[in-house]
Amino acid sequence: MIALDFQPFSIVSDEGFKSLLHTLEPRYTLPSRQCFTDSVFTSIHQGIVSKLKYEIASAPSCSFTTDICSTEVSNDSMISLTAHWINHCFVKKEACAIFS
Repeated sequence: MIALDFQPFSIVSDEGFKSLLHTLEPRYTLPSRQCFTDSVFTSIHQGIVSKLKYEIASAPSCSFTTDICSTEVSNDSMISLTAHWINHCFVKKEACAIFS
């Protein structure tokens, strides 16, 4: 839910979210926001980075594109870097990193 709906980690502290989970499974103990940011997120991030490094390194070639955009609301600028490659099964792959 956090990743799928782009929810902040603090959602685990919201009373409505706690109530929903308690209704679904009263025996479940919800980890704290700090647990998600310190261990769960870090572990997932490291796994994704490792997999991505392996996929790009095993590709015969890789192309990169960049884009710069800004938001109308806050005037924040962002730069994106997208890698494009074809894997050994000839499946088109891409990954994007955004820097603000």
